Amino acid sequence: MREKQEKLSVATAVYDVLRALRSKVVSAAQELRKTVEDDKPAPPGLVREIHDALLGGLMDKRVKSTEIERKKLFGIPLETKVPARSQMRALVKRFELAFLRPARTSSAADPTRP
Repeated sequence: MREKQEKLSVATAVYDVLRALRSKVVSAAQELRKTVEDDKPAPPGLVREIHDALLGGLMDKRVKSTEIERKKLFGIPLETKVPARSQMRALVKRFELAFLRPARTSSAADPTRP
């Protein structure tokens, strides 16, 4: 259950970041989020496409090394929040841990493991 919540959290964060960067992969991120919500396994091609977009987002010129103050009108941000480079790296790491690592098996389920 906790693993599903983490995947859903990561998928939502990825969707928000890719939307802020105006990436072409936003629809794929939305599809990934829907797949996780439906408790289905994520298609490997979809995961690869999103991972590539996140790595490309690290190189995006709008991703600055420090967080900048966004322009606001009456306290409401005028543009979507583009993450800082450190936040982007942390998101890529969370995405890799949630979707690219091999599935864990308990030692009780696998008798060959000590």
